[in-house]
Amino acid sequence: MLTVIGSNRPGVIEMPLTAAIGQAVTAAGAAATHPAAVLVGGYFGQFLPWTQAARQPLGESRLGAGVLQVLAAQVCWVSVTASILSYLAGQSAGQCGPCLHGLDAVAGTLTRLRDRQAGPGDLQRLHRWTTEIPGRGACRHPDGAVGLLGSALTTFTGDFDQHAASRDCQAAS
Repeated sequence: MLTVIGSNRPGVIEMPLTAAIGQAVTAAGAAATHPAAVLVGGYFGQFLPWTQAARQPLGESRLGAGVLQVLAAQVCWVSVTASILSYLAGQSAGQCGPCLHGLDAVAGTLTRLRDRQAGPGDLQRLHRWTTEIPGRGACRHPDGAVGLLGSALTTFTGDFDQHAASRDCQAAS
């Protein structure tokens, strides 16, 4: 069972694990929307470019909560990532350093980047934190959050570079 959102017919569908993500998205009616990317597994999942996700079998994907969110090309990926990480930082129990300080720092840095107010080294810090934070928390909350960040930095490199250079991105924010 998968929850597919961002499609023409959002809802819950049943697909075999041998089916590709693209087949699941098509079953939910999103094939005509020409997705740019898919968020696989919810907020502790990963962003995948549509060209990769369309062929990737569900059984080889990090499905996590069983959510596929179809993302259109007109999306500002930096803005989406900043919103998700701000939400996740706010949902932390705040009982360990990676949640109390790390996720707040990540969310703040992403917000500056989104607003084209990034300081020198902010983008490099985000990359560094994706390797420094995992495994240090009292639970897996910070691991999932920076895992999502890492996939965004990899999948949407150009968008992050544009924001870091204080240039407008191609998408609507």
